[in-house]
Amino acid sequence: MRTPERILVIRLSSLGDVVLASVVIGAIKRRLPQALLSILVKSEYAGLYSCDPRITHVIPLHPGHPHLLQLVRSLRKKNFDTIVDIHSNLRSLLIRNLVSADRKVHYHKRHLIRWAMVHLKWLNFQPRHTVDLYLDAVRGLGIRDSPRKPKLYVDATTRHRVRDLLIESGLSGDDILVGVSPGARWKAKRWRAEGFASVCDSLLQRRETKVLILGDKDDVPFVREILSWMRRRPIDMTARLDIQELMAAISFCRLFLSNDSGPMHIATALGVPVVSIFGPTHPKLGFSPLGEKDIVISRNLSCSPCSLHGEGDCRLKRRICMEQITPEMVLEALERLLPH
Repeated sequence: MRTPERILVIRLSSLGDVVLASVVIGAIKRRLPQALLSILVKSEYAGLYSCDPRITHVIPLHPGHPHLLQLVRSLRKKNFDTIVDIHSNLRSLLIRNLVSADRKVHYHKRHLIRWAMVHLKWLNFQPRHTVDLYLDAVRGLGIRDSPRKPKLYVDATTRHRVRDLLIESGLSGDDILVGVSPGARWKAKRWRAEGFASVCDSLLQRRETKVLILGDKDDVPFVREILSWMRRRPIDMTARLDIQELMAAISFCRLFLSNDSGPMHIATALGVPVVSIFGPTHPKLGFSPLGEKDIVISRNLSCSPCSLHGEGDCRLKRRICMEQITPEMVLEALERLLPH
């Protein structure tokens, strides 16, 4: 009997990119169903794949150089046949070169094209999504025409625990739960607090609708600002959930509203329709949500995108790209997806 192939997939960060890596996981398992598949991610994202039946081992990368060297020694002992690097940064390159394997493939980031899109506004050509570039990396493994939609799995025990938390917070079986993730890694990518507040209040006017606010500890001040603008009270679980519980909470939502952020991709990977707001970034950069019903709201201004990930300050000193997105526009998109 042939020994199953041992494959290591490397995608260290960030949240959204680690979620999109699930497309490669699925593609490899369809092509090589008996393969023993490991994924290497930063420890803070390991929970995304902790109950994924396609994964044999989730290998966490802990912060610090001593941990990296220990990790390399550990990986060498696993005798991988193939390494798939879909991060392609200095750290993943180091790991890829120091760990032996018969085959090594990696992701090409399109640095020059993305630079031109941001700085020269070259948006008038057919863009390629990040998942397509990930899948290009594994063509050398004989993988062709794989599904492009990410997929995550939620642990049943965690889901039961989060369901109980939601019920304790007032959710009933007949309610339509709308998830709202107002945060983002970069402040410039967040839509206005008063805009989120207006949309949430309008949703809560519907008798059968509940709103669930989600975010991490860095989002707490912004969520407090949103709540200060609101007349009604949503279910607020900001900074109360770990990453597995966050996935479980999103899985209960019938619809999800977010900025261009990692939770947006989690929702898509769990089959929850998304309405996503893009301001300083642009969907054509390759990070748009991939669900069949997902809706992206973007003003497509001539100054957009002003940065690749939303990390820069607005050169106009005011975020027109966000100011021109109104609560009415967001509500109209949500109403198209809400059950009637």
